[in-house]
Amino acid sequence: MLAASTVPAVRVVAHPDALDSFISSMKAWPITKTALRLAPDEALVLHVDTTDVSIPDDPHAIVEPEHGCSLIALSWPEFERHVRPLVEWAIPPDRPVLAQGMVAFIPAKLWMTTGGVRIVVATPFADTLLERMLAR
Repeated sequence: MLAASTVPAVRVVAHPDALDSFISSMKAWPITKTALRLAPDEALVLHVDTTDVSIPDDPHAIVEPEHGCSLIALSWPEFERHVRPLVEWAIPPDRPVLAQGMVAFIPAKLWMTTGGVRIVVATPFADTLLERMLAR
């Protein structure tokens, strides 16, 4: 059964080179801790808190907790059945890839890997998104 879970997350805004260095250092971290690059100078890091994140290459980096972040994990068959019909924009073919846009008229981020899709959505919208997905 599909479900949403609230996850701890941190938003990081830093110089792109410093952010690259931080994300590269994450390769030694557990696989559940994922940095989603939202812009050249911004990332959303899932399954961490601010004590886990240090950007030594940018003394002016902003590292703030992101409250109200929920995650819905899906297999590819679940994605094809419940989500793809609710997306009105082109799904990128490459994997892994982060795509952002409206899903059933709700802003969401889709982290797509070869193993499946994780939908990141603001917690207040998670139940509504699940209802719309399951109505398919």
